[in-house]
Formats: sequence, structure tokens, C-alpha cells
Amino acid sequence: MSNPVKSSSGKTYSVVFSPNYVFSKEGFSSSARGEVSLYIPSEIVEAYYPGKLNTVAKTRKSTVQEKSLPTVDLEQTYGFQSQFPIIENGISLVSKVSYLEREDGSPAFYVEEVVSHGYKSKINFYRAYSRLMLKRILYNWGECGGLLLALLSGSREYTSEEVQKSFNNAGLAHVLALSGMHLSIFASLPNKITKKKSQMISLIIVMIFVWFAGLSPSLFRALLCMILGSVFKKLDIKTNLLGILSLSFLIQISIFPSHIYNYGFILSYCALIGLDFGQKLFLPLFCKIFPKKLSSDISSSLGAQLITSPICLVGFGTYSPFGVIASVVVSPLASIFLSFGIFALILSLIIPFLLSPIGCIMSVIYVILTWIVNFFAKFPIIQISI
Repeated sequence: MSNPVKSSSGKTYSVVFSPNYVFSKEGFSSSARGEVSLYIPSEIVEAYYPGKLNTVAKTRKSTVQEKSLPTVDLEQTYGFQSQFPIIENGISLVSKVSYLEREDGSPAFYVEEVVSHGYKSKINFYRAYSRLMLKRILYNWGECGGLLLALLSGSREYTSEEVQKSFNNAGLAHVLALSGMHLSIFASLPNKITKKKSQMISLIIVMIFVWFAGLSPSLFRALLCMILGSVFKKLDIKTNLLGILSLSFLIQISIFPSHIYNYGFILSYCALIGLDFGQKLFLPLFCKIFPKKLSSDISSSLGAQLITSPICLVGFGTYSPFGVIASVVVSPLASIFLSFGIFALILSLIIPFLLSPIGCIMSVIYVILTWIVNFFAKFPIIQISI
């Protein structure tokens, strides 16, 4: 199962689910393979989320909250014996579902009732629990905590719709999507502490982050490219970006064939192809006008925008021509926000009473970041009906 994604209506969360068995009302049963879209009511998914209307801790209507919490251990409460499961990757569900008609014809089902649940392994369970704890900690930082949660885990439950819309209209949707930018930040952490075996330590940290955040198509692409680059460097094999991308593409579609239909997957590869294209075509021109670092950023952003713009128009019906400038300005600031957020989060866990003061600093950076995003979101965008 994939990480839950909140639907536009807010009434359900969608997950990609791999069923093992199917039972009908008439008593027929069969084994099953493949993937389907599963829509789970928000009151089930948000049962333990802080600040939500359906939160067990807030409503205190669940027998789990009233009877079980004082007497049972962690795994009983959130594992097999709770009324509400933590819906995350790795959970096993036995559910009563109804079939949904979708315009694209793909199979989808609505969960009417969760009959039983549990996690396949303790590793999966503690991953789900740690993601829940991260939500509870960052909830104390308000809106800036919601944005940091999206950048760290891909969960956008606490990122306001207005902020998400502003990022999309400004051509900055890639900033919110877990991708290579996030991996590069985590990979650079050891270099700031020590240079001894930093490449191996970086890879371990990145793999832990990918495990925690979830294996989205774009994130898996970034991880594959990083691993391949490290292997080629270790073997002293000369290569280039297009060569690594090509090999990464073949490996990824061999492991996850369904990724080829995912827009995140397509945009992830096309953006890097455009980046390489922009460096070769535009960099010599912009170097005559701007400083080298700025020229490199503009060239990369322009190349990526040129390649991905047709895909955005076909897939989403919108495209921001000012996304080139917005990306050059906002991406570095978003990296600062994420980097400082990681440091602030670790410091808050070590010294809990700093949680509120650090949250104030994070809020200042958040206000500056969102103000700039909202500024670029006001520029005209290209729209087509799809």
C-alpha cells in the first residue's frame, strides 16, 4: 500500500492497494494480483491525526481511547487491537468495499468498513508510528510545520489548499514533490560534520529518508541515480547524466512497470533531461550576462521548463511560463527552509522546551517563503481544457 493522499473533497484518502484475496457477498472467493485504487474515509485515516475533527484523542468517542490506552502497550494500541488503524505503507487490511465507477476505467473501491488490520512487520509498524509522531510534533508549529511535514514525508494534510494552489500556479509544484532536491539536502548532511567515509554515510542517510518518506516514483528515481553515480565513481567508470538516467529508467520500469503511467515519474525524468539540455544550450549564452552560479541555475530551470511544459499542459491543463524565474528564486529558499527545519526538529527533540521558540523562527522563514510564492502565483498562467 502507498502512503495515503487526501482527495480534493477532503472526505476520503486514496491509496494504491495490492489485494491478495477477494470475497464476494455470494460466498465466492479468489486470489488476486495487481494494484487498485482504494478510497478510505477520512474518519478512519485521520483517527490519530492531531487537530482533525475525527481525531480519537480529540473526540474521545473511541473505545480504544477510553478503555485501551491506559492499559495496553504501543503495538496493541496502534497495531492489531485498535479500533482504528494507522493507514500507512506496509499495513494489511481486511475490509468491506464497494466498487466505484471512474472515468478512466481503472479499478477503484470505497472502504465501507475495516474488519481487521495489522502490520506485516515491526519495521513497517514503527515507520507508520514515527510518521504519526512527526505529524504530532510539527502540528505545534502551525502552518510552517505543515509545509515542513510535506517536504519531509510527502504528507500534505496540514499544508493549506491556498499554499498548495500558489505553488502550482507559480510553477513550483516540484518543490512540494519529494525528489532529488530533498535527497541532495540529506546527502550533504555528513559533509557538514565529517569527510570520513561521507559518501557511504550519505547513502545510508538517504536510504533511511526514502524508507521513511515512502517510495514514490520520483523519489525512487532520485535514489537510483544516486546509487548508480556512487557505483560508477567507485569503479572509476566515466559516465554522464543521460547515461545514468537511461540505466535508471530501465531498472525502474523493470521493478515497477506501473510507474511508467505516473506523471511524477514522467516529469522527474523529463526535468533532468531538460536540465542537461539547458546546461548545454543556454549556459554559454547566460554566462555572458549573469554570474556563473546564477547562469547555471537559470539555464537548468529554463531547460527543465521547456521539456516539462507540454506534459504539464496535457496532464494537468495548466502551465506557468514564469516558473523559470520563480524556481531560481524559491528553490534555494525552500532548501534553506528544509535544512533549517531538519536541524530545528533534531534540536527540539534533544531539548524539548525549545520547540516553541524554534517554531517562531521557522514561522518567519515560512512567511518570507510563502510571500514570494504568492507573488509569483499572481502572474498569468496558461490553461487548456482537458
